[in-house]
This record gives sequence, C-alpha cells and structure tokens, in this order.
Amino acid sequence: MKYLHRIEEKSPPGCSRRRFFAFAAAIGTGCLCQPSQLDRLLALLSGRRDSIQPLCGESATVESLLRRTWKEPLSGPSSSQSVYLTFDDGPLPCSSRIMDALDRTRHKVTFFVIGRNLANAELRKIAVRAIQAGHEIANHSYSHPAFSSISAKQAEKEIRSTHELIQDVIAEAGGDPVTQDRFFRFPYGALASGSANEVCNRTLAALDYQIAWWNVDTNDWQMELWWNPRPFSRVLASLKCARVQDVVLMHDRVSTARHVEDMLGCVQSLGLASVPLSRYRRT
Repeated sequence: MKYLHRIEEKSPPGCSRRRFFAFAAAIGTGCLCQPSQLDRLLALLSGRRDSIQPLCGESATVESLLRRTWKEPLSGPSSSQSVYLTFDDGPLPCSSRIMDALDRTRHKVTFFVIGRNLANAELRKIAVRAIQAGHEIANHSYSHPAFSSISAKQAEKEIRSTHELIQDVIAEAGGDPVTQDRFFRFPYGALASGSANEVCNRTLAALDYQIAWWNVDTNDWQMELWWNPRPFSRVLASLKCARVQDVVLMHDRVSTARHVEDMLGCVQSLGLASVPLSRYRRT
C-alpha cells in the first residue's frame, strides 16, 4: 500500500488525510494565530483518517513532495544523511524554546510561518532570530484558512500578504533572499479548488514559490487536544520512521517545545541531520 503520491495526482503526497473539510478561517482575534482545537475536532469528525503512520523503510523523493514553480535546481546540495525538519504555524511564544533547543544542536530547519503572527512585533523577533541562526522561513498563509473553502481573492491575499511580511523580516535579519521564502505550504494540506486554484498557481509562480508537502507526519499538534491527546510516545514513534531525504512535519506548539530536545535527539540517533529545504538539489 502506498501512503505517498506524486503531486501531479489528485491527492497531495503525505496529505490525503489532511485534505479534510476544515472550518478554519482566521483563528480568534488579535495577532496570534494557530488552528483551534475546535477546528481540529471538526476535521477529525469529518470521517477521514488524520493519522497515517508511514511505513519504516518506505520513502519518497523530495521531488515528489515539492511542487516546482520553476525549472532551476535549488541551490546547494544536501549531505547523504540529510533530513528536512519543518515546523508549521509559528512564530509563537513557544517558538523561542524550540529555537533554544535547536541552538544546542547542528540541526537547521524550515519554519513555515503565519503572516498574522509576523505582524506581532515580539513574535517577529523570533523569526528574525531564526534567520540569523541559519534556519529558513517559508510561507504558511496569513490566517491559516483551509484554501479549499475560501475565494480566489482571499487566497491570493493570504499568500501575498505573508510574502510581504516575510520579505521585511528577511531584510531586517540580513538574510539571504535567495534561500529564504522559497516555499509555500497549504494549511491543513487543503488545496484550493476551481478558480481559486488557478489564482493560487499563478500567484505562487509569480512569487517563485514551490509548494512543500511532507511524508513523515508526527501529528505532534494532537498532544494538545483536550479530548484523547496523543501520547508523546506515539509522536516519537512516528519520528523514528524518518529516513534520509524525508520531509518531517512538526508544529510550533507548547507540547512540542516541551519535548523538542528528545525529538531532536531521536533524529540524531537515526544518524540524520536536518538541513533547510533550500539545501535540496535535484539529482
């Protein structure tokens, strides 16, 4: 049985269980934005399985997880033991703790940030710090909606507004514009549909974005569910399935920050070292 599909197929790789119907417009009010537990509950009740554990030893090439919007190869080869750790939904206050743990390791990661969070001056400093520490930031929309349920106009605004904020952060941090802000990840893995999909494709191409999926999902966000939270042991079991060249999905969450040192240690015990997605070179 295949858990991963090429991006050209109808189901994005590693995300078919996350293309569920999600009620996720702007989360709450104020500057902090992350999917609420109600959103997650509605998603789980939609009848689609949210947790698919990848088979150990099963892998997919990064080409199948990154939809290319241009033909040039990415800059800089990765090592033979590289894995790509990615964190979604930040920056949030807990992101500082994740950064502290990363500072004590050789791992470099890609943070998929939410624009509304970048609009907060204090959280913006965390994104600046990430760039200056050698990590990369990428676009995860402005308010974390399910693109399958928004208009074409809103979809374009979600992408462009966050792109502009990220560009300001890159300039403030003195980051490399060639490697920063190269990727876009759809919230919930929910692709746009109809005319919104066409607008998304044009917008992403105009901004030189690649769409980034994943093939190892830790489901770490489920540790914070108030009904049947996911045990950390299961999160760690998912992470142990990571292999060379895998793209691993994690989140900026308090529970993840609490366990992040053990998670990074797990990656290291597998003989793997995380590098940012821009380090991938097609062979």
